[in-house]
Amino acid sequence: SVQAEKTAREIEQYKQAGKKVIGVHVRRGDMTVVGGYWKVLTAKYFEEAIKRVANKECVLYFFSNGFDFVKEEILPIVNYESNLVDNHNEDYEDMYLYSLCDVQVASQGSWGAMAFAFNKNPERKIVIPCTEKSLCVDSLDKERIYIYLEDDMYLHN
Repeated sequence: SVQAEKTAREIEQYKQAGKKVIGVHVRRGDMTVVGGYWKVLTAKYFEEAIKRVANKECVLYFFSNGFDFVKEEILPIVNYESNLVDNHNEDYEDMYLYSLCDVQVASQGSWGAMAFAFNKNPERKIVIPCTEKSLCVDSLDKERIYIYLEDDMYLHN
């Protein structure tokens, strides 16, 4: 779409200006169904994940199906330039835009990991939530950063 192309150009302009572009996937939607199986990530998880990869020269791009949560809970606690990719793009367009980011902060599920697979940046990184402490070890390739979810980083449905 025209809007997705515009966003892709913006991301490239930030990169050319020396900014680190961080894509943040905030999955809500089906995750917030009462009685559901999934644990819903809180703003504290996203704050910690962003803190691990951000620098003074970064800009955030948020991808979500719950922008009210992003606006009310996450934006007030992160002090970086932030953009909401809320253009009603097709899912594949959002995945493409997310893959253009230098660093990706993933939510639950495989969407973030799939987009990460398309990221061509040789310095790419992804932050991943992890519920099993024994599995939360940084990989040898240094591309993956795991965050063990302490009790206050997620909510049970």
